[in-house]
Amino acid sequence: MMSRKRFKSCPMCGGDNVKLFYPCPLSGGHYMKCLQCGLKIERASAHETIAAWNRRSNSE
Repeated sequence: MMSRKRFKSCPMCGGDNVKLFYPCPLSGGHYMKCLQCGLKIERASAHETIAAWNRRSNSE
């Protein structure tokens, strides 16, 4: 059984179907995306991306 990392819910729609994607082919950055509403946050590293997502989730 694989353990699955749970991320904070989407700050826009409140959905829990959030995924971290590894390097974006165009920019080379990592991004998180809500698969329900399409909100996307992109940063240079996975750690920065997750931190930005969590900050945005906390502020909404």
